[in-house]
Amino acid sequence: MLSAAGFAQTEMPVGIFRGALVVFSGGAAAGDLSVRQSSGDVLVCHYDAHTVLERDHRSARLSTLETGEPVQVLADRKPGSRSCYARIVEVMNPALELARAREKARAAKQAEVAAAARFSPKGDRDLAGVVVRCDGKMLVLRTRAGETTLALRPDTRYLQDGLRMDTVKVNDRVSVRAGMDIYGNLQAYQVLWGDFDSP
Repeated sequence: MLSAAGFAQTEMPVGIFRGALVVFSGGAAAGDLSVRQSSGDVLVCHYDAHTVLERDHRSARLSTLETGEPVQVLADRKPGSRSCYARIVEVMNPALELARAREKARAAKQAEVAAAARFSPKGDRDLAGVVVRCDGKMLVLRTRAGETTLALRPDTRYLQDGLRMDTVKVNDRVSVRAGMDIYGNLQAYQVLWGDFDSP
């Protein structure tokens, strides 16, 4: 059992706090845990059988806690008490949290691209080739049939690996969704390259 002796402790206020576990004392039914914040303060909170411990977002036992583990504590006070009470103790996995945040950002970006696609002109033909020139107004492709010039619209979208980009580079091998405007000019609606799933 980890001991709380020998540490200058500060009562933990209510709210959500993060830090490294210093010690916990007590048993499965009740006890105290101490958390060192980045400021160096050691904050103490009481736990009991109703306190929830999560590791990697799964229920775990308090006995599995180890000194130095990064934790997040949802602290509260029971009615009529001034003592800090830990409602939820979550063992943090920084690498896993970063990976989840990146995946969430990627999913949000893909959802944005998919939503934009639903409200964009679709075109009636697909072209594939290598970019010879792209100057913001015109896109010139070298295709099997020769060079093809397409007008770029203000809302032409560039997607690399399914993610929105600002433009395309010379020598990129691309697929273009295109269509004719009312004047018979070929316009590029979407320019896609890399690994992607067509929306």
